Amino acid sequence: MCPSPEYLYAFPPPPPPGYDMMGYVPLEPPGPPEDPAAQTAAIIASQSQDYVDEKLAEYQATIQQLQVYEVGQRMVKRLDEVSFCGCKF
Repeated sequence: MCPSPEYLYAFPPPPPPGYDMMGYVPLEPPGPPEDPAAQTAAIIASQSQDYVDEKLAEYQATIQQLQVYEVGQRMVKRLDEVSFCGCKF
C-alpha cells in the first residue's frame, strides 16, 4: 500500500547533511578541510603570545616600581644633604 499524497506533503523527506530545510539551500559553502595539526599550532601560538604579553606587562610594572623607588631614594638623600635654617631633614 502506498502512502497518500497528503502524507507526502505533510512530512517532506529530511534534507541532505549541510542543507537548510527550506528549499535544500546549502547553509554555508563547503571549505577546505582543516588540518588538526594547524589548529593545534594556532592554539599554542595564541596561548604562547598571551603568556609573553602577560610576562611583559609584569616586567614593565616591576621596572616602573623600581624606578619610582629609586627616585624616592634620591629625594630622601637630597633632603638629608639640604638644610634649611640650620635644620636637617
